[in-house]
Amino acid sequence: MLYKAKFVEGSKEPLMDTDESVDQQIQRESELRFVTELLEACRQARLIDLEQCPFCGSSNLSVVDSPERDRTGCFVVCCCGAHDSRGETQQDAIRLWNKRSSVPKQSNTRLR
Repeated sequence: MLYKAKFVEGSKEPLMDTDESVDQQIQRESELRFVTELLEACRQARLIDLEQCPFCGSSNLSVVDSPERDRTGCFVVCCCGAHDSRGETQQDAIRLWNKRSSVPKQSNTRLR
């Protein structure tokens, strides 16, 4: 059986994952690399300068990309949309963002 070791950030020991084939691990690592590059592109585009959600105040924000993976459709996601009908869809979130009354200092961008 083939094993592929990977190092977890902050750890000196490799993490051995025997449940996945080498091809699956390589695919997963490729996807993780893509997400890392996407996050960096979003940071550079100042899309994730938010420190907290403008709707619920949560600091538990994550960034996702558009299904087309074209790097132009990055958007910030907060868990409040899962529990509140105000932001159930991406379009709802965009509408709410554009109508917000208070704008965080570093993010005065209008989303489309």
